[in-house]
Amino acid sequence: MQRNLTALTKDLYPAEVFPFLTQESILTENDVDVINAETTRRQQAFLLVTTLYRKGPKAFSVFVEALKDSHQH
Repeated sequence: MQRNLTALTKDLYPAEVFPFLTQESILTENDVDVINAETTRRQQAFLLVTTLYRKGPKAFSVFVEALKDSHQH
């Protein structure tokens, strides 16, 4: 995930994956609030990806599913 951080933050729309990630208990409502507090979509995407990195290995596979679910793959 870190290797592709630039591409991910360029093309990712965090709001579209939040529902799936919260449904799967990867993100909390607080995580979403903190990410949404960033001023630009790209900053939000960067914070989302770095937050997912800290959430452990399951977070990445759920994130991939969230991308597919939101048609961002």
